[in-house]
Amino acid sequence: MKRIYAFDFARGIAIIAVPIIHRIIWDYYCQNLTSLSNTGLGFTIFSILMGMAGIFYCISGVVNGYMSYSRIKEGKITPKQLFLKGLATGVSFILIGLFFRYFLLRSMDDVVSVRPRLGIYMTENHTGVIPYLILYGRYPTNFEVGLLFQVGTIQMIGYSIISVSIVLALYYKRNNSENIRKLRIIFMILGIIFFLIYAIINPLLSPIAQTAIDERNYLIMFFLSPITEGLFPLIPHLALGFFGAFFGVELARDDFEPKKFAKQMRIFYLVTAISGLIFMVILGITVGTDIEILDAWYNRMARKLFQLGLYFALFLLLLEIFDFQPEEKRKKRMRFTNPVKEMGRMTLTIYMLEGVLAVSLQRLIAPFWPNWNATIGNATLVGLINLAVWIGIVLIWRQFKYKGTLEHLSVALIKTFSGQKSQKIEIENE
Repeated sequence: MKRIYAFDFARGIAIIAVPIIHRIIWDYYCQNLTSLSNTGLGFTIFSILMGMAGIFYCISGVVNGYMSYSRIKEGKITPKQLFLKGLATGVSFILIGLFFRYFLLRSMDDVVSVRPRLGIYMTENHTGVIPYLILYGRYPTNFEVGLLFQVGTIQMIGYSIISVSIVLALYYKRNNSENIRKLRIIFMILGIIFFLIYAIINPLLSPIAQTAIDERNYLIMFFLSPITEGLFPLIPHLALGFFGAFFGVELARDDFEPKKFAKQMRIFYLVTAISGLIFMVILGITVGTDIEILDAWYNRMARKLFQLGLYFALFLLLLEIFDFQPEEKRKKRMRFTNPVKEMGRMTLTIYMLEGVLAVSLQRLIAPFWPNWNATIGNATLVGLINLAVWIGIVLIWRQFKYKGTLEHLSVALIKTFSGQKSQKIEIENE
């Protein structure tokens, strides 16, 4: 089974952007009340690019579909083993994600942040225990417990892995491994359904979930918040993993045709990107500045649809640059991109510890540079400083073969739960 380099590279690009984008969002826009009235072209473009963690869900779907189909086809795994491994991997990510949200998340806090939707100062803390201790030297006394009922980026990857694995296991239990046309249709239909059903689910369930949050009804929050609340609810984000798997299983075919595949992916990203752009324009004209409607439809549907097109346009570009090239040219090009690949090897570690490093650097910088987050330019520069430090950390950790990273922890958890070894960090070293 050949490793597809494009998705390692895409993961590296995505994680490189995280320290910069997070500093702009959390440390500029959410810390400065006046910045929320910014409606210029730059802010509009940036707002379209915010919330692009969905690229990780698409990558997860592609890689899960590709590797699972390859193993089934080669007789290395049974449908039952596939299901158990997917379940173990997904549960591991969900548990790691819960730990991250309570202990490590750097988001908004009760001292300096403002609510983007309402433009008022916050009264509760959205920052995890460790970053809060570093910032203020005391344990947070008003942590927003509702965050633990919402789905964050890491948990969403876990749910995506579980969902795709269930479909794959059920399909291969009843069908020949060589027949994947029907499987791809199933993934595409599921993706469309889970994306569009948001238009029905959100108006019905979100008000109930919001009431439960206000009244601290934890039972209802437990069931409904993951579906409708937070930045990355299950609906519509499960769709991204299904769309990824649609293309992933095709990549693993013995009779794979790059030109035919490229045509399919090109049609997909053009349809989604153009549809999302039209949807955004229509909302901008008809809704105006109604924050609640924009949050529900612009952020969750129109923008996500446009971003979905951007993700797969990037995937196809990288596939054509690297994986669809002759082997000699492919290896030559890959050597020039090793720094990005190295960052991609520690995606989970960087994502989880990025906030802790950010507040640590903030404490060091603030005494000498008190207006470090007063402008978007300053916040961007601080993000670049964060990125530079992370590059140094990765280079040092590389010398120890990445032992002790959270990637190794996740591999251990998956092996403990399923009895099978994960190949998550086994990236080829051309």
